Amino acid sequence: MQLGHANNIVDPTTLQALQRANMITNISHPKKPVMSAPPQSTITLTSSFAQSTAQPLNTHFQWYGDARAAVDVSKDLRRRLLALYGTYTNDEGTRVDYQALRASPEFAEYTIAATELQCLQDLSGLTVDERKAFFINIYNSLIIHAKAVGVRGWNRLAFFDLASYQIGTYVLSANDIEHGILRSNTAAPSNVFKRWFLGGKWWKEGDPRAAALSLPGPCDARVHFALNCGANSCPAIRVYDGGNIDFGLNAAARAFVGGGVEVDGNTVQCSKILQWYRGDFVGEGDDAELLRRLAGYAGDEEQREELLRVAAASDVRLEYVPYDWGDNEG
Repeated sequence: MQLGHANNIVDPTTLQALQRANMITNISHPKKPVMSAPPQSTITLTSSFAQSTAQPLNTHFQWYGDARAAVDVSKDLRRRLLALYGTYTNDEGTRVDYQALRASPEFAEYTIAATELQCLQDLSGLTVDERKAFFINIYNSLIIHAKAVGVRGWNRLAFFDLASYQIGTYVLSANDIEHGILRSNTAAPSNVFKRWFLGGKWWKEGDPRAAALSLPGPCDARVHFALNCGANSCPAIRVYDGGNIDFGLNAAARAFVGGGVEVDGNTVQCSKILQWYRGDFVGEGDDAELLRRLAGYAGDEEQREELLRVAAASDVRLEYVPYDWGDNEG
């Protein structure tokens, strides 16, 4: 691997992170390094770790040359995410120590490793389940990356357009990953323009991203139990495996429903997520159908029976708990 830099000097912290990430194998001079790696692998360093948060967050380094197969890149990033989350999130996966994470060598290594996403030209080597797990993991890590380096939008919703990675030839925001890919090219509930003028699509007809990246529909609504947008009311952060995605998503659903759905008489209190994305769960179905769907993810048999009882009642009432958008830092 050859590294270029404006002053032909690479700072020691970056060099150490590159070594730990197995991206360099030899340093012959402390100030003018010559580095070796497998053929056709080149990274250009453009500056220090500080960067504009308006650009894709994995373009701090420019990766030239052939990338590995998508499945190998996915497995490597998954391994790095497991290490990050194991150290810098709480046991429940609901809080992130962003301050410690930002200064950690593991985060430096992850940000470098994420540059290889620039070379992913073809995801056809991944099965649908592998793509689903890959993009859930990428979404969650992108949100953490963006919050760690201080991405700020002019409002809450703008953050999800600003936080982005370059993946192959496409720049994909958090919104693109959630709505364009994981929700099978479905407009966000809050985006009235796309719902009305793009026929309910996130990407317009003929957009190459839809054909290349979108998961086949209908949307797997369980992804809503796996995506963490950095707010207090979000589901727990976990790392998903494409070879066992159903087990992982079912576990996430049981944890979310078991801990976040309360039954009081014929009234059911639940997350706003189920109101916003109701269509993903039951289409045009009624409250009773939604409750039956939730019963399938109940945390225990007692909760399942209670949800089915209310679903069969004539006076079902759903109450959606206000969403806590406060940062999940801690």
